[in-house]
Amino acid sequence: MTDPAISKETAPPAGVSAKPPEASGSRTERRTVIALILSLAFCAAGPVLWLAAPFLPTRTAITVVLGLSGVVAALGLVAAVIVREMTDEDSKIRGVRAATRFAVLFPIAFLLFAFIVLPALEGRRSETRRIVSVGHLSRIGRAATEWMLKRGGGQKLYPPSLKTLLDDRFVKDPTFFIYPERLPDGRDVTQSKLRKGEFVTDYESLFDRAGFRVASAAAPSDLAMAWEKDGVCTYGRNVLFLDGHTEHVVGDEAFLALVKRVDQWIEEHKPK
Repeated sequence: MTDPAISKETAPPAGVSAKPPEASGSRTERRTVIALILSLAFCAAGPVLWLAAPFLPTRTAITVVLGLSGVVAALGLVAAVIVREMTDEDSKIRGVRAATRFAVLFPIAFLLFAFIVLPALEGRRSETRRIVSVGHLSRIGRAATEWMLKRGGGQKLYPPSLKTLLDDRFVKDPTFFIYPERLPDGRDVTQSKLRKGEFVTDYESLFDRAGFRVASAAAPSDLAMAWEKDGVCTYGRNVLFLDGHTEHVVGDEAFLALVKRVDQWIEEHKPK
């Protein structure tokens, strides 16, 4: 017979129905599955944001979304760790342990890729853009020399501005005056101006700065002819000289010294 004292102690309070252990366990497992799904969603959202970032119109938006992708992936990692702690080895939910293992390892791999490999890739892309910009400056320099030989007259004067090279068709492609993958104002702004026929340039020149016609005989060959404007390149600037060679000048002090020399020459040779 059952001991009445034991039965009384183990009996549930009046008005409260007894809950079988299976019901409590299934509810816990449901919460675990929901948490796992959210964790996997966060893990997937991080790479999606990272892949979508380069298609945004401005550099600021790209930076924000890249940072957000890392935060989202990190949240997915934290959630996966919590779910894994909630799930024991004897869980009745098939695949939960394997899924949490994936949810933990995938964000770690993504974060390592995004914040260790990505800077190296970005450095490579910056070097490629720099090389393309050197090509643009070299094309501008050849066009200016050709203009001077054909239209500079007896004094062999250089063109009055960079825009003259485009207007006189010595440079036929207007994108030669735009820094590769330019993003400070957004791609749409630049392309819109080009479609309207406006002259857009990311380069400044000796000719535009002088405000008068520069004679080739009067200008020394080591004087800067054209260079990238402020804020176009994040690391150093490409500078084209009158003798046709280009240099990548790193540091504001060295670049400002070149521009100061240009200004001094302009002041000395300005028409009285």
